[in-house]
Amino acid sequence: MTNKKLRDYMLELKRSAQLVDDPETPLEEAIAAYQAGAEAYQKCMAILESAEQKIKVIDESLQSGERDV
Repeated sequence: MTNKKLRDYMLELKRSAQLVDDPETPLEEAIAAYQAGAEAYQKCMAILESAEQKIKVIDESLQSGERDV
């Protein structure tokens, strides 16, 4: 598995959306782009959910007066 970042997946999602939206894109290619976009979207969401959990842990730690996270 590669070590891609949120930005990389967002760019993949954007490229996929552009291909799907382009009326010149052949149907099979548009379907493949849609699938790639859906996968990139899922990866973006996983990264964002992980970040949200980390932020919650930090916030809870700060609220309880702890200094080490």
